[in-house]
Amino acid sequence: MSGILQRPGYLHLPLEFARAESQIKRAIISRGLAYDLYETQKTNRKYHAKPPIIFLHGLFGSRRNNQSVCKLLSRDLNTQVYALDLRNHGDSFHHPDHDYNVMADDVSTFMKDNGLKEATVIGHSMGAKVAMTLALRAPDLVASLISVDNAPVRKHNQDDFGQYIRGMAQVEAASLTSRSQADKVLEQFVPSPAVRQFLLGNLQRPQGSPKLKFRIPLNILHGSLGVLGDFPDFASTQQRFSKPALFIRGNKSDYASMLATGLYRNSQRTSVKKS
Repeated sequence: MSGILQRPGYLHLPLEFARAESQIKRAIISRGLAYDLYETQKTNRKYHAKPPIIFLHGLFGSRRNNQSVCKLLSRDLNTQVYALDLRNHGDSFHHPDHDYNVMADDVSTFMKDNGLKEATVIGHSMGAKVAMTLALRAPDLVASLISVDNAPVRKHNQDDFGQYIRGMAQVEAASLTSRSQADKVLEQFVPSPAVRQFLLGNLQRPQGSPKLKFRIPLNILHGSLGVLGDFPDFASTQQRFSKPALFIRGNKSDYASMLATGLYRNSQRTSVKKS
């Protein structure tokens, strides 16, 4: 991973550098993607890693899911880290089109609007497929790619994720006023407490209303589950990514083979065991 991030031995930097603090500059833009920018308070040119890093979350997630790791990457690599809210998630805009091509275009537009000529793009789950798509559609914008727990393959998403959405829709229909009430309703659909807490992180109380509502558009995401389980057909094109790419999976992940199908010619694969 250190090679992908272009900072060999980045976990073993000099002590005085490792102690550098990072800060978050929040920026919500009215037209486009919401994001957090993580920066070090002190810039040491000797260890300054370029290009910056863009971190993309998974389905039902948001930029806030990755605060800890973004802060560490910014601190240890002494570089800027942008954590984005993808469309129909977090504080970003809602739109009926929700597939990997349009989300990759969103990230491309974000980079151009913010003067980012190139970035290391890290994505988890849905965000990983967005990153993979961006690398193939606009390889000049991606210095290196890190995919966490996903691969450029088809995977049926509708069973578990469809159940999650049905549970969240039931929460909204019940017109609840407390998170504990919402948890009890959602428990009928989602047995895992950890998954419920993750999903309930999307609850908000609209201004002037006592009733809780999910910030994500459930109908749009439900209608997109099929395409989100797929991956754009690049095999029949000439589009390939030749820069460094790393595919990371948990040792119990469903993505057992992690095949890159020849689309990512300079790729590595690794598994991570739960500590």
